[in-house]
Amino acid sequence: MTLVRQIALISAGCQPWNLNVVDSTGSRFAYAATLAIYIYEWDPEGNQFYLHSIMSEHKKTISAIAWNLKDKDILASSSVDFKICVWHVTKRKLLASLNTPHAIPALMSWFPSDEDCLAYCDGKGPLCLWKYTEKNGREGPVSHPLKEISAVSSTITQISWHRTAPGRLALGHADGTISLYLQGKKPQLHVKLGGGSAGSVSWLLWEPFSQNYLLICTTNGRLQLIDSSTDVASVITTYSLPSKAVTIKCAAWLMEAPGAFVTGDAEAGVLRIWTVAKEKPQETFRLKHVGFKALCVLPADSTSTPGAGTSEKMKFVSRIVCLFFDGGVGVYNLRNSAWDFLKNMGHLETIFDCQFKPDDPDLLATASFDGTVKVWNVNTMEAVNSSQGDASIIYSLSWAPGDINCLAAATSKSGLFIWNFKKGSVRKIDDHAQDTYVYCVAWNQTDARKIASGGGDGTCMIHQTDGKLIQSFKHPSTVYGCDWNPNNESTIATACEDGLVRIFYVGSGTDKPLKVLSGHNGKVFRVKWSPLKDGILCSTSDDCSVRVWHYAQGIAVRVLEGHTSYTRGLVWCPELPNIVISGSWDSTIAVWDISDGACLDIIEDHGADVYGLACHAERPLLLASTSRDSTVRFWSMLPLVSSLYLKILVSRPLNDVFSPSSNQGSDDFVEKFGLYGSQSKLLKDILCKSEASYSLNEWRAISALFCPPSGRSNLWDLLLVIKEKEVDLSQYKNGITHKKHVIKLTMAKALEKELANVSFFGSGVNTCGKRENLQKAAEYHLLTGNLKKYCELKAQQDEWLEAIALAPGVSLSFWKELTAKWQVKRGEENSELVAPFLIATNKADELVKHYVKQNCLEKAHIISIAMSEGLMPSVSVCNEGNLKEKNSSKNSNYEKLIYDNIKRLAERNMLSGSPVKAACWYLSNSDIQGALYCLLRGHELELVVSLCLSLQIKNPSFKMALKYLAWRCVGKREWDIAIETLDLCPGTEHEKIAVCVNCELSTEEKNFLHEKANLPPVDECAKIAEEKHQNQGCVLEIIQYNLLSREYRKGLNIGLKYIKETLAEPKWNLESVWTLLRLMSCINTNILQDISFDRHRFELQVYCAYVGALIAIRQGFYPLVVPLFSTAVSLIRKVHNPDLSITEDQISSEMHAWVKSKNANYIDCECSIFKELMAKALEDPPYGDVGVTIVTGSNLPRHSDHHTCFLRGTAIRGPVYFLDDSSSAISLNDALMWAKVNRFSPLKTGSVINPF
Repeated sequence: MTLVRQIALISAGCQPWNLNVVDSTGSRFAYAATLAIYIYEWDPEGNQFYLHSIMSEHKKTISAIAWNLKDKDILASSSVDFKICVWHVTKRKLLASLNTPHAIPALMSWFPSDEDCLAYCDGKGPLCLWKYTEKNGREGPVSHPLKEISAVSSTITQISWHRTAPGRLALGHADGTISLYLQGKKPQLHVKLGGGSAGSVSWLLWEPFSQNYLLICTTNGRLQLIDSSTDVASVITTYSLPSKAVTIKCAAWLMEAPGAFVTGDAEAGVLRIWTVAKEKPQETFRLKHVGFKALCVLPADSTSTPGAGTSEKMKFVSRIVCLFFDGGVGVYNLRNSAWDFLKNMGHLETIFDCQFKPDDPDLLATASFDGTVKVWNVNTMEAVNSSQGDASIIYSLSWAPGDINCLAAATSKSGLFIWNFKKGSVRKIDDHAQDTYVYCVAWNQTDARKIASGGGDGTCMIHQTDGKLIQSFKHPSTVYGCDWNPNNESTIATACEDGLVRIFYVGSGTDKPLKVLSGHNGKVFRVKWSPLKDGILCSTSDDCSVRVWHYAQGIAVRVLEGHTSYTRGLVWCPELPNIVISGSWDSTIAVWDISDGACLDIIEDHGADVYGLACHAERPLLLASTSRDSTVRFWSMLPLVSSLYLKILVSRPLNDVFSPSSNQGSDDFVEKFGLYGSQSKLLKDILCKSEASYSLNEWRAISALFCPPSGRSNLWDLLLVIKEKEVDLSQYKNGITHKKHVIKLTMAKALEKELANVSFFGSGVNTCGKRENLQKAAEYHLLTGNLKKYCELKAQQDEWLEAIALAPGVSLSFWKELTAKWQVKRGEENSELVAPFLIATNKADELVKHYVKQNCLEKAHIISIAMSEGLMPSVSVCNEGNLKEKNSSKNSNYEKLIYDNIKRLAERNMLSGSPVKAACWYLSNSDIQGALYCLLRGHELELVVSLCLSLQIKNPSFKMALKYLAWRCVGKREWDIAIETLDLCPGTEHEKIAVCVNCELSTEEKNFLHEKANLPPVDECAKIAEEKHQNQGCVLEIIQYNLLSREYRKGLNIGLKYIKETLAEPKWNLESVWTLLRLMSCINTNILQDISFDRHRFELQVYCAYVGALIAIRQGFYPLVVPLFSTAVSLIRKVHNPDLSITEDQISSEMHAWVKSKNANYIDCECSIFKELMAKALEDPPYGDVGVTIVTGSNLPRHSDHHTCFLRGTAIRGPVYFLDDSSSAISLNDALMWAKVNRFSPLKTGSVINPF
């Protein structure tokens, strides 16, 4: 199992360079970043879009993408690297590629007359066709030019085939003209449309319901409808824009109605809906402050049809995929007038560096080739702020120490700049030579006045924050890296192109280095001092190695080799002195142990060079990485230290976990494995002060050190609320809140928006305008039942009709008052009136259903709570009664509404791979057991145990978590800690016996383990087994004592005979059979693999696979039912006339009955086999761990999705688990579920798997 696991990802933003970089098909849409294609798919079960896959093959900027017109799995992409690729999306496989050495494929489209054919050109012509399914020639794939379309006099900017009328092609040109090639007609070349300068054609689209009409957009803002049926194409309509300042950037036809289309503005994120019959837009939506880059239509499902209200205005139902110039990507739902998906912004290019804010581990800054620095909240994965774009590349950044809220950035053209990310102010420092590329910057974390930088002028400069130059250190070549010594504020190390690492002393009066470290055979890129080992530093280089240097000795004490290309990113673990992590141009991240130079883990998930790596001292087991693939990824290093958590769990001495001092001597490489950083020191102090057992605060502090951050703090805040203790509102109010606080905090948000409107100011990526603030305030008031305030705010927004229509819901006197102020205005029907009208007419329960249907689950949650608290207007309210009058008879219905909605919210988070957030939703309703189920499904064992111990709960969920942790200990050969772990909960005797059976220690050591587990010594176990056998005692006990006494053959003979006889009976108990099989399967693999145990191993595997399938049905591990049945069948087929009590036909019939039951048209009474199967499986209720396992990050794709699932033959998403042949793989989710019901490997080798 990997020691570092991906838990979150911030995807790249859309690229700004090319137009045709977004497309959709069916329930999927794709957009292109600079080097990769991101594919999202709608999940009907979770009612949300999820990142399906990332396709990365191109080495240079992607120029266009296009879905196949018929096959929704086929996607094509072209790039300025002279290459076209065709992908199979579901298989995540490159099907074919074409090199185009004589032309950059700037434009590309599928050829409607042949579904396997692509048309492309470089802008100059000719237009070429490539059939990707054809066999390659001697020199590889070949394409053929279209003779009819040769070179053109003006650059081609768009190509558009008519999808439903073959033989109709339109070309847009840079001079504003169009060319038409219509089958059976003479080509119309460079047709000029209208007078004046038209600008370049930016968008060109055939109307899908007509053979003759074209929509054209030009860069000067012209939007026209063209008729191609005449001898010379003519303009039918030139559409009117609100002002000359408005420019249409992109357009797309709506499929639900002929003649309807949408456009996106270039200057701001304004979406407009048009019909061909009217020159002005029918509807306008202001979506973002940033302009559109591109858009396309994601058609509504077949059940969604447009309809008309009482007004003449048609209601559209499509989703619009929107790309914005800041890299933002969203899917806007026209029916709901809301986002179905929105990623506010993203980096557009390579991310060279990242660093956590020193005083806030929730904030991560990133520096990019796109000229911006962005600050991200790692809890929400949203951008908090972004610097203004600069023509310069930003290579490096460094935060100021403490709470100064500034960071320094190194650029390619603008020298250094200091950015205050709170105020938005920038100060530049330009002492490096003119036009010098500044590659590195380091803000002194001890002396905040000093900033170091290095660049192409061969100097490392030390500046004060006011820009004054303190000292300059000259190098013979470019300086790529610099780092301050954390133990000496005046010592700095540099990395130089000449392959040397130099150490300088600031203030020495000389620019000569204190020490020069030589050994690299290529340029040195990064250098980092160890935070825990005084005098130790490491460096990365073009020689593909990482070197660990001893400053005092002046030599490399370790050379870490294993990367296959240049090494770049570098970071030390803030808690583990011997752990250093590196990134490379080979797209991997390596985790090294410098005590012996071993590579502990290789992470392959990035799709390009890994440049930035970062950890924070307060959250030392969270790793952030950045890459040329433009993603930011987050990793949990908890598996590295899980054994230390278990030692705390079983109350081992704290000195076994924490070091006595925070630093290690530079010569001490083989120290005791433990935690040495500042955060563990604080935790140790907290634990030392506690009494005999740890309370909620102690367990919260423990989980803060060991567990990933996503939702964890929110979970502990909710537990404090449940325990009626004080909670820090600054963080709590922004997360999932307890239901008793929902109304109060929603009202506070409404007030906040109102106040923001009174004194409007602000900066940052999420700053709203005045109108947006009032709209938000009104919505929050409405959700809490404050209809009067809602009406008043609507009147302030000049929406008088709506305000007056709803006023009677407050009182007749209020209605008269509002009407008296109203000056006659006219307005149109608005879909947004659904919510206020339902509330005003005492139908809030229908509003909950409406919001659930729209997938606005958070709004439904607030409404249901407001109803339960009696805050919604009732019938008596409409008769001027008290707004807060409650109807107690409906309380139980309200509670059910709340519970049902929380269940939906939790499952949505669960399916998206966020089990901790799912647990938080249950805790918001004080449902601790529901939260534990989510955490177990997410395999968050440390959190399950910490939560249960803090609340003094010892239930089945706690027992299951301890059981899994115990087997994790067994995998590390720590049988004693496994027993101590199981001691924490009663009722774990059977599991302790299984652990002792598995143990392969000497007799003396095994007797010691037996004593820990309250079991007799080995010799005595043999006597007890014999005695019970003679007295015909309990079969389970006879087998237990035989296995404990190492009489494995005898125990297996008795056990397998009993299983055979039991399964031959018409009725038998699943739980008792499974308990016996689990015990026998715990015999150490080394024993079972012996040739003398061939028969036992075969029978045991068959029975375990078959019974495991039944247990999988009971526990809800449905994805594994068929693979387990299939494994049993496959094993039986391997042996001629196997002597078993179950047959191949029996298992196959049950498997087919199970598969058939999943058919939507299946009728239960049709299959008696299925009924018998379910009766066996469900005789006992599910226990402890119920539902499909979905670990954190399960849905995160990797660029290197080359691992195919052994069980299904599909590409694996999320964490991978390698089976016993070290090459076959399954997902970690499948591995965990499999091991929970069947310890034997799916490879049928007789080996066991232990993914816990």
